[in-house]
Amino acid sequence: MELYKEVHQAVSKHAAAQNFHAVLAYTELRPSLGVENVLRVVQGMQQSGCTAPLYIDPALDISKAVTDSLNAKGH
Repeated sequence: MELYKEVHQAVSKHAAAQNFHAVLAYTELRPSLGVENVLRVVQGMQQSGCTAPLYIDPALDISKAVTDSLNAKGH
């Protein structure tokens, strides 16, 4: 739980500094376009009412900045 809090704080700090209004978490960095994966994504959207990203500009990925911030704190 402590790690989650620290990641949340680091993401919030970076997002505020960059004037982001929202940051989305997505667990698959390189989703496969295989039939099984496409079906899973579509079924997930149907069951949850949520959206799945079709394209995200790599420049918007703040993972490295957040990781660097956490590592600078000695984590």
